[in-house]
Amino acid sequence: YQRRVHGGNPKIRKVPAMATGTVYRVLLYRVFIEVLLLASGIYIYEQCYILSGKYFSTTANHKAVAITNAYRVVAVEEALHIMWEASWQHAFLQTGSAFIRAVNFFYMTFHLPICIAFWILNLTACLKADRTSGCAASAPTAEDPDLEMSLVQIDRTSASPPGRPAASTLVPFPPPSSLDNSNPQHSVLSYAIPPDGYRIMRNAFILSHVFICGMSVLYPCAPPRMLEERGFIDTILKYTHTHLQTIEERMMINPFAAMPSLHFGYANWIGMGLLFWGRHRVWSVLGVVYQVMVLAAIVVTGNHFFLDAAVAAAFNFLALWLSFRFITPYFDPASAGARAGDTCLHWPFLADSRSE
Repeated sequence: YQRRVHGGNPKIRKVPAMATGTVYRVLLYRVFIEVLLLASGIYIYEQCYILSGKYFSTTANHKAVAITNAYRVVAVEEALHIMWEASWQHAFLQTGSAFIRAVNFFYMTFHLPICIAFWILNLTACLKADRTSGCAASAPTAEDPDLEMSLVQIDRTSASPPGRPAASTLVPFPPPSSLDNSNPQHSVLSYAIPPDGYRIMRNAFILSHVFICGMSVLYPCAPPRMLEERGFIDTILKYTHTHLQTIEERMMINPFAAMPSLHFGYANWIGMGLLFWGRHRVWSVLGVVYQVMVLAAIVVTGNHFFLDAAVAAAFNFLALWLSFRFITPYFDPASAGARAGDTCLHWPFLADSRSE
């Protein structure tokens, strides 16, 4: 389906779709590309770990440089008057060992499963929208002159106020049944972010992942728990008797990649997706709450500074802007409408309805 808007009067009509076999082949190819992109992120991280080991010939040399850089981060935070990590730790330690063990478990366990679940949910919703709403429609033909404009092409000859769509716009519009929360088959997918938002966020995630992994090689930084003389405590070692650095080295995880925080970078990526594209306000609020929970977990466990999280968020916003402005419109023209300011990107509290 398509919705053509002329002066605020929408008109909905069907679009000729591909043959069923072709649609499923296209969707299967899409799934292959998405999984390949996910695997490439893991490969990039592992290669950065190997490259970091080669650059710093010995582990002792690597650790010495990382601790020196950690003290530089401490100096910057003290200059900015945001050196609150140790006080946060000691405040949370007063709550009791059961709570600290729960925070340790949250830090070590829920990081990747939540990211993967978020990715699978939104990928499934995106593929379902492509199959159901005709996003995989056939190319315009001479027999159908109304398809001369693409789904997101804007009539730039019409005058429109700055920051608003032009008077004549084609935007994707799924059939009402695909957003019907009363239908059990769609009750979960209806909470996913729209397909255009997913594509922009996916491209931003890959770009930000490259930024964060690259900086961990160029600027190795020890976590605060290694700076015991500054009053930091390794809560995972103290309460679970688990030496996190040994586990990290065994699993090829860089123990000196505190700057920037990959944990908070992933949480911030999920939060931005829910905040900018969440169909319901409650999911946008949960996106903010989840970021606060992860920030508290990485600080209380002594694994990251506040500055680590701030740099990761800055990389995410830079990647989001590049994806929103250049990458997604170039590689995925179906999402180029986001550049025109239509229904793809919006702040949740400025919209009356989140399902439109």
